[in-house]
Amino acid sequence: MIKIGLTGTIASGKSKVSELFRKEGIAVFDSDKYAKTIYEKDSPYLSNIIDLLGKDIIVDSRINYQKISQIIFNDEAKRLSLNNIIHPYVKEGIKEFFKIHKKDEIVCAEVPLLFEAKYEKLFDDIIVITCKKNIAIKRMMKDRGYSKEEAIKRYDSQINNNIQMLKADYVIYNDTTVNYLKSEVLSLLEDIKSEN
Repeated sequence: MIKIGLTGTIASGKSKVSELFRKEGIAVFDSDKYAKTIYEKDSPYLSNIIDLLGKDIIVDSRINYQKISQIIFNDEAKRLSLNNIIHPYVKEGIKEFFKIHKKDEIVCAEVPLLFEAKYEKLFDDIIVITCKKNIAIKRMMKDRGYSKEEAIKRYDSQINNNIQMLKADYVIYNDTTVNYLKSEVLSLLEDIKSEN
């Protein structure tokens, strides 16, 4: 089994690459989606998160992710403390996912904070999806409704994309079209299969 870690710049197209992988029959673990399960009512971690971020993150008995974003993108210490709760939780989720799919030829985990969480040893190959900063900011403003300031804050909170590329086994530049991205992904999958 080949274990792929998929990461990269915010708004670079990681989710689109995951979608293309799934179309090729590859099981993909969505770490962002999994991380949200830590906020469920029966989660043993929820009380720690409320202690850290305050009761205001719960609105009408539900977690308000917008409030969490406002807090952590304006308080670096709280953002790092929250990551220290979430990263070990997600790591166990990835390991469990790999166990479930142990008979698959290739499995993938999409992990935006792969390097920040120090997950490198979980994977055989790491793919970084990247794009120019101005393109990422425009995408966040258009697709996610962020202000320019919010988009820049989120971009700057991640590890530098040059460092990501140096740590990667493969890099895909996603500055142009979806068709170009698709051809790059299919070509890369062939390379990974032939090298393993």
